[in-house]
Amino acid sequence: MHIKQSLAACLHSLLAKRHGGLLLFLAVYLTLSFATRVALLCQSFADVAWNASLLAASGWGLLFDLATAAWISLPLTVILTLLPATFLHSKIGHVLTALVSLAALFALLFGTAAEWFFWEEFNTRFNFIAVDYLVYTTEVLGNIRESYPLPAIIAGLLAASALLLWLLWQTGLPKVWLTSEHEPFRARLRNGAGWLTAARHGGTAGHAAILCQQLQP
Repeated sequence: MHIKQSLAACLHSLLAKRHGGLLLFLAVYLTLSFATRVALLCQSFADVAWNASLLAASGWGLLFDLATAAWISLPLTVILTLLPATFLHSKIGHVLTALVSLAALFALLFGTAAEWFFWEEFNTRFNFIAVDYLVYTTEVLGNIRESYPLPAIIAGLLAASALLLWLLWQTGLPKVWLTSEHEPFRARLRNGAGWLTAARHGGTAGHAAILCQQLQP
């Protein structure tokens, strides 16, 4: 019980700061990334080698997700650093935070759905074929419209995004962040610089380690 209370107090302390929203983003991103890996694993159940190599692959996957999340969090770090001290406590701040959160969840879920359909088609995660998709956008979008019920998929993703946002709000964690005490600009600048440095070095180190592992014979 004492350990649980200590962990809860530590989490509350980390969230009750201007950049506490970064922790919420990282938690959501890593959770959805893990869910994506589990879904793709289940889809390829018959082709998976169920041995120790699966644990190693999962570890490298987690490292890749952490590195990617670090890079994606860079713009959010800058925004949270520069926003006025009273922004998160205002009504418009709460509304804009909810809208941005909904858009971010939709983007993450859209990426998850895209990976699922890409895996169904090519039995692999995004690779050079996905780059071709970006180059030949018009032709690819035409094929996608013909092959998949896009309106239904988008509507489902919007509903799922709204549900996830509601569930996240019910935890009370976003409220802890949004009701945190005002931080002077110098404090926000100092903390923001720390987050930026950690994210940049973490993202670079993570992707470099993965690249070295992939280049090994």
